[in-house]
Amino acid sequence: MGEPHPRLSQFLQDLRQFVETTAAPAPDPTLRPYVHELQQILLKLMRSESEEA
Repeated sequence: MGEPHPRLSQFLQDLRQFVETTAAPAPDPTLRPYVHELQQILLKLMRSESEEA
């Protein structure tokens, strides 16, 4: 496939780090399922991004 877009890769890494450091420890337990879902989506995006390399 094409080259991975470096800015997209960086964005995904930054977003994942934000989720893990800010959203994941959220005190509101109702947010946890959404945070978990977001983490799964980000992992899939990062995998597909690296597989296209």
